[in-house]
Amino acid sequence: MATVDKIVPFIRKKEGGLSFDTNDKASKNPCPYAYYGKQGCHTSNGWTWEEWSSVRGVTPDSATEWYQLSIPSYYDQTNSIWTELFKKYYWDLIQGDFIISQRIANAIVDWLFNSGKWAEINTQKLLDALFNDHLTIDGCFGSLTINAINSADEPTLYA
Repeated sequence: MATVDKIVPFIRKKEGGLSFDTNDKASKNPCPYAYYGKQGCHTSNGWTWEEWSSVRGVTPDSATEWYQLSIPSYYDQTNSIWTELFKKYYWDLIQGDFIISQRIANAIVDWLFNSGKWAEINTQKLLDALFNDHLTIDGCFGSLTINAINSADEPTLYA
C-alpha cells in the first residue's frame, strides 16, 4: 500500500519557499503579518495563507509557524506539522492509504495539492474513459473509485 511519508519529501522540496507573486490567484489572500517587513506573502512551502489560516487560525504564532515551513533550517522542526496537515487535507481525501500503487497515489495527491478538487474529478473521468468503470463523477474517492484505481493497469493509468 502507498504511504504519505514517501511523497512528502518530494513535494516539500518542489514547493520551495515563500511566494509574493501578485499574478498568483492566492495573492488575493496574503498573510496579514509581514515577513521581515515585507507584506503580501501568500504561499509558504506550498500552503496558501488562506488554507493554513483556515486550520491554524489568524494569529502571529500561526503566521510564524507558517513562515517557518519555508526556512530550510526549520524543516525538521516543521515536518511533522506539514505532514500531519498534508495527510489530513489531501492524502486522506484520495484515500491514499488504500491505494496499492505508490506511484499512482503520488501522482493523484500531487495533482490535488496543486490543482484542487479537479484532480479527484478528472481521475474519476479518466478511469471511466480508459477502463469503462461507470463511476459517479463526484470528486469523492470512495470504495468504488479506490477499487477502480487498484484494478487499473498501472502503466496505462499513469501515462
